[in-house]
Amino acid sequence: MGIPRYLALLLPPTILLAGCATTAQSDRSYTPPDPVAIKNETQLNDSFDAVWDRLVGRLATGFFVINNIDKSSRIINVSYSTDTPVKFVDCGRSVRTFAANGENKRYAYNVAESSVYQWGGKWGPLNNLPRVAVVQRSTSLEGRINIYVAPVAKATKVSVNTKYILRISTRGVATSYNAFGGVVSQTAIPPDSVDIGFTTAEPGGKTFEDLTNPQTISCEANGTLEQELLAKAAP
Repeated sequence: MGIPRYLALLLPPTILLAGCATTAQSDRSYTPPDPVAIKNETQLNDSFDAVWDRLVGRLATGFFVINNIDKSSRIINVSYSTDTPVKFVDCGRSVRTFAANGENKRYAYNVAESSVYQWGGKWGPLNNLPRVAVVQRSTSLEGRINIYVAPVAKATKVSVNTKYILRISTRGVATSYNAFGGVVSQTAIPPDSVDIGFTTAEPGGKTFEDLTNPQTISCEANGTLEQELLAKAAP
């Protein structure tokens, strides 16, 4: 089944298919995330050494991997990964509908979370027989974080800046039917993936090309990760 990459990943166009005895219909809509103001800086009434030691000690016992510590430059660089990116980022919401043989389904999810949906296609000598794909989307998030710790007057400033990379991976199975609803064949949809990069301060996006309806998916941080790291520096 020749499903274009953008169809399998996120945004299939509306398709109405009519066989001799059965039909399948797919549709979709996308809503981008609302902009959010992220607090990624705090000032603590503690000495630089006290904040630095507390932060390093807590990072060493968390799910972060410490890549580099340079006290003279006041920078701590850590990396992270998660299979539940929706906790930390927002990529808007996708709503899909699917109808076939009197059955109607609606799939609504944040693009940053894993999901499963059905998509309608067609095949056959006259290209008028139904083909239904079950697509599995899995998402993951990884990236690097720079934590800057610096003395200011009688306090210490801590700021967090994160580079996010969201990966959307897809796979599935497509089933071809005859005019009477019988299964003719099943074909695996080749695995595929796409990455979307963005930062604490700058949202990012990915455009999925379609000659009739190109769409751009937008992703941004929700501030949860930054708040967790700032909390590790606090008493």
